[in-house]
Amino acid sequence: MAHPIIAEFPRRIVNYARWSRARISTRGRLSADASTVTLPFNLKPIATAYVYNAYSLGILTAHEPPHRFHAACLQLYFPKAKLTNSPTAKFECFPPLGVWQYVQLGHLGATVWNSRTPESLTAQQLVGRLLAALAQKRYLYVFCDEFFLPGSLPYLRYNHRHERLIYGYDAPSDSFLMAGYRRTGEYGSTFVPAALTASAILSADGRKRGSYNDSDTVVELAAIMPQMPEPEPTTFAHRCLAYLSGADSEAAAIRQLVKPASENYSKNLEGRDWSDGGFGIKAYPLLRRYFEEAGERGHELDVRLTRVLWEHKLLVREIAGDLDRRYGLGLSAVVGAECEALVSAARKLHHLTFAAAHARTPQAIDVPAVLKLLEALEAGDRSVFQGIVRSAERFRGGKR
Repeated sequence: MAHPIIAEFPRRIVNYARWSRARISTRGRLSADASTVTLPFNLKPIATAYVYNAYSLGILTAHEPPHRFHAACLQLYFPKAKLTNSPTAKFECFPPLGVWQYVQLGHLGATVWNSRTPESLTAQQLVGRLLAALAQKRYLYVFCDEFFLPGSLPYLRYNHRHERLIYGYDAPSDSFLMAGYRRTGEYGSTFVPAALTASAILSADGRKRGSYNDSDTVVELAAIMPQMPEPEPTTFAHRCLAYLSGADSEAAAIRQLVKPASENYSKNLEGRDWSDGGFGIKAYPLLRRYFEEAGERGHELDVRLTRVLWEHKLLVREIAGDLDRRYGLGLSAVVGAECEALVSAARKLHHLTFAAAHARTPQAIDVPAVLKLLEALEAGDRSVFQGIVRSAERFRGGKR
């Protein structure tokens, strides 16, 4: 009998034969005696604009206090060349701290294998390997054809490969628990039948040669969790000053934060050219130019651009609040209201961008409103970061 989710398929099926194959693939169990397992995972990390940030932070913050990792995501970096290449903008939390960066830092262990070469696995063999990894407390970072994934936008409509993270299995329903983006564009989790999971990973449809998302790689991730130092006010104040000056000294800051096993990561940072871009406060002129040039094509905007800006303000609020609780800096009185105003303005900017990008008919974004919000965000950043620096200096001088 077909899985009940098939009853939810969209009315407009692009290819009946492919839909029929998806329906057939839900028949029968692929795992005979597997047990239910759910690995520790934080489904609501602050950073989700890039899913590989969400996956790494979801694993790590489920084992260690979140502030240790949030403090590493203070800086912003926007390359000029990518921002002027509308409609897709490039942006990063700097230093970049996704799945592979945390592997390089020694916080995640990775075992890599391939689902299709040298010989393609059968669906049953693949499911067996996935279950074996979960039984060993290993998360699974996989690339899937979302045509087969219920709840995703491409489901039963078109082929599109994207990353997913498997962190659990439900034996009664023979389904894997996956984290990723839902049909609505929100980050969340869903159960996917084991047969559809196998079809999604093994699917060769819609592949484009050389595309990152077309990888056949399956990565087993284990949380190693070396000791991380607690963020402290003086070091954080130096990072705030780097943000205000638009400097790239975050590379040095991250090396101090994660001295063990950081040699490969340090080499990775030092080997990249960061000169053609804007760090910290210097990102705002680039953002203004981007929206001035792309505003008339609002429906083509990359909404992750404003999502990462919003998440950055959430991170600043989180870090400031944590430092205040730990060291009694009095930050809630100094910058508390301004942090809330920053979060509110960034959220409003993201909603403006999202509405224009996802309108039923193409529409331009309200550029004057966007520029006004960016102006408020830049001024708010200056005030908040300067307030943090002053409070840290008073702490260092014993004037709390």
